[in-house]
Amino acid sequence: MQSSDHLSCYDGELNALADLAGDFDAASPADTHRWIGAQWRSVANALGWSRPLERSFLALQAFAEGGVPAQHLTEKAALDAFEDWHIDRPIVSRGLTLAQRRELARVQTIVIDKLDTNGRGTLNRWRPYISSTSLPNKACVDLNAVGTVTPQGPGGIRAARVTVRAKPLMAAFASAPRSATYFRAFRSDTAPSYFADKSTPENVSECDYPVVLSLGTFPYVYGGVLGSYAPGLTWTTSTHSPARRGMTVAASFWQAEPNLSQDARVVVAQYRHFRATTDRVLAGVATPPAENHRPIVGEVHRRGGLLHVYQGALELARFQGPRGVLAASSYNYIKLRFAAFFAARRAYLRARASLSPAARSAIARNPDPCLRATPRLAVERA
Repeated sequence: MQSSDHLSCYDGELNALADLAGDFDAASPADTHRWIGAQWRSVANALGWSRPLERSFLALQAFAEGGVPAQHLTEKAALDAFEDWHIDRPIVSRGLTLAQRRELARVQTIVIDKLDTNGRGTLNRWRPYISSTSLPNKACVDLNAVGTVTPQGPGGIRAARVTVRAKPLMAAFASAPRSATYFRAFRSDTAPSYFADKSTPENVSECDYPVVLSLGTFPYVYGGVLGSYAPGLTWTTSTHSPARRGMTVAASFWQAEPNLSQDARVVVAQYRHFRATTDRVLAGVATPPAENHRPIVGEVHRRGGLLHVYQGALELARFQGPRGVLAASSYNYIKLRFAAFFAARRAYLRARASLSPAARSAIARNPDPCLRATPRLAVERA
């Protein structure tokens, strides 16, 4: 396909980033389905559920006409495979009873539903930032209503014995207040991180806190927790499945109408911050072939815009930075999620004449100036 200027309006490096996710002809349903299937495989391979996904895809293909299933069936098959895999993962109890974990999952799910609904109005479903007081249940669980066990972190440390100033070790998962009466459904991701600088909300209390979730990079939803585990995968699946809802939102950005409904300036700002802060941490990583450079076993190097380990496991490569631990596997996963968003944005804008009425309406509603600037730029540079 021809090179495109559609992303240059945002950032001169975004075309190279988008190429990491591959290109497709958005005017062709078959090619669009092929590309979306490739994104599902990329996610599944990185997180470890590729076998369930392939089994689900093979079963679906048996019922598909011409081997190209409808997109909504492909999405359902992928999400079912993800949920089946996620249910079998070890449970992170965090000192909660079964009833409390189920209530936490319920609150997390309805909060994500609300964030998704609000985001369609604010044109920001990628990384919403909203006060918990505007969300269902104030994004909190009343522990007394569903049990009396006090949440505790690693080593048996109980949140009730920890003051607000000295946050409990379990804060990577959620924050419990001093009284341990309420349990926050999500971490308040306002500290300096790889996704954003520090924000200083006022009048924060037990159940009045900013809910900031990077749903576009799910399950890495917090910019300060990019180590070897993904926070979204610790969300309990029971009657409700917040992890499935998070994955649903993340995958929706591969489709035309949801992608074009997102103000890309939010995504660009987050990506620039991610690029700048991680580049400082990875400044010493080699980019072979360098003169006189001989790789050693386990050495991390850059290739094709991503991190690789010479004869070693990517999951074990970790870097310590001022904004927290950065795992090589997390870095690659997040970068590819940004790449997929911009690859989809580029392809759909290039094929805007063949888009559905809903997708064209999304362009008309979106205040993002680059959606209207690109056709003119393309004509001027042709």
